[in-house]
Amino acid sequence: MLRGAARFARVALALGLLPVAAAAQLSGPELRRTLAEDGRWAFHLEVDEEVRVCERGIWHGDDFRVRRWGRSWDSDLGTCSGGQLEVRVTVVRGEVEEIETGAIEGEPGWERVGRVAPEVAVDWLLALPAARRDEDVASTGWMVVNLAELSEDGRRRADVALAEAVRDRGLPTDVRETTLFWASVILAERVSEDLRGIVVDDDERQSVREHAVFALSQLDDATAVPLLMELSLDAPHAGSREQALFWLAQRDTPEVVDFFADLILRGGSGG
Repeated sequence: MLRGAARFARVALALGLLPVAAAAQLSGPELRRTLAEDGRWAFHLEVDEEVRVCERGIWHGDDFRVRRWGRSWDSDLGTCSGGQLEVRVTVVRGEVEEIETGAIEGEPGWERVGRVAPEVAVDWLLALPAARRDEDVASTGWMVVNLAELSEDGRRRADVALAEAVRDRGLPTDVRETTLFWASVILAERVSEDLRGIVVDDDERQSVREHAVFALSQLDDATAVPLLMELSLDAPHAGSREQALFWLAQRDTPEVVDFFADLILRGGSGG
């Protein structure tokens, strides 16, 4: 059962006595109790100042990355605003089955329980068992971690958890692969050596090695280009070398052009 502020918020929202913005803020224990019950729950949290939450997706930062609800990418996102993101959680038989995100009250059919502090939401996500076994839950969870407006301490805890997940070989392959991508987005150059180590590790699955190459390709030129050049020549597995060359070819910089010109003169990468 819900208790205290959480119960009041549910009743008041259902009766229309409170707007979403005035709903009570759930504590960590209240959030965990709520999301342990079967249902379609929704809460909202504050996002980073660079994030714009739109009718049909998210705009984030100066690189104009956009993400449409439903996993396709497009620039037609409709009306956008800053401030808050809605997180929607489907719970079946006491287990989180799915997590979605969207604009505040952008979709009917969810029981909205109010506001949650970003650190509380992220701590819940980081401890979520489903995120260790379901690729979609893990991916959406890391996306929320990336967008949330966290304190310095909250961001540090999240970064440590993500770095640990990158090194966790006990994760299912698809969860590990999506974790590598989000590590490149959130940790950037701080995780570059971990990613490089995965690429050259004989004990890793080849699909994981290739996802690590892709994750490296998402880093800035100064970090990614030297590593991709090295791996395209020296990675011990042909598939990894090919992936490094492919992602290197997507960059139009003088040093990359010179690198490929030299490869052609030498007759290839030797793979």
